[in-house]
Amino acid sequence: MDVPRIAIRDPDVNSTSLSLLQRLREDPQAAGWEELVSQYGPLVRFWLKRNGVSAEDADDVAQEVMTVLVRRIAEFQRQRTGSFRRWMRNVAVNCMREHWRRNRHHAKATGGSDLLAIMHQLEDDCSSLTKHWELEHEQYLLGILLDRIRGEFQPATWQAFTLVVIEKLAPSVAAEKLGMTVNAVLIAKSRVLKRLREEGTGLIDA
Repeated sequence: MDVPRIAIRDPDVNSTSLSLLQRLREDPQAAGWEELVSQYGPLVRFWLKRNGVSAEDADDVAQEVMTVLVRRIAEFQRQRTGSFRRWMRNVAVNCMREHWRRNRHHAKATGGSDLLAIMHQLEDDCSSLTKHWELEHEQYLLGILLDRIRGEFQPATWQAFTLVVIEKLAPSVAAEKLGMTVNAVLIAKSRVLKRLREEGTGLIDA
């Protein structure tokens, strides 16, 4: 899985609501569990494989991570934006460590001291690896949002949004490339960002 390289500096897009988390805590039997697993499972597997867990073990460890998240979701206390991703990272590191302990004498064990170093870095909120982890989390959730809403817009509207917000072109340049007025480009940008904010209310604490 490739994490989309998207950067949208809009606090209302990057800081999504806790509606799914609230539903799960209020109703432990809610169908939202499947949404949580489908939303975060692929990202967790990507992280694990990228950070030293062998491809053949990544699915098992990712399942362990998601199982712990489901079992302990009631313990999670949001303190600020980013609290959930930090908590999820800690759960993932603990599962990686347990995996390493179980497999360190096994012929198929991978990573060795490199995996230990990676885990130590991920436990440090200020490390470069942790910052990269959180950036990928942000980009991944934005990718989910963009995929969900893209079909709601005409191609010209989406292209205008993409050129201005993602590719960072000046509205005048985007307008010239698309044969649109600058005002039309700005309206397109505003419409898509509004929908991103609305759709973002269904995600957990980005």
